[in-house]
Amino acid sequence: MIILRLQAERLHRYRKLRLADLPERGIIAVSGDNESGKSAIGEIICFALFGRTYVLAADRIGKLVHWGTGQGAVTLRFRASGVTYE
Repeated sequence: MIILRLQAERLHRYRKLRLADLPERGIIAVSGDNESGKSAIGEIICFALFGRTYVLAADRIGKLVHWGTGQGAVTLRFRASGVTYE
């Protein structure tokens, strides 16, 4: 699976998250200080694919929504076996 684009609004610590124009070959590193949101990106991707995260139990998924907002959204575009999904 190759991630082509990730857009999220009001999820985890992000009011807006946009990762686009990602290279289709090579390695991508996500780096930053502690508590800067690196793991949150992984959780948002997991939520986009499976409707849950690897940290939050299904009955606590509402905790994924950004503090003080009522809803969030995520769009993930990826390619697998030559087919693009969104």
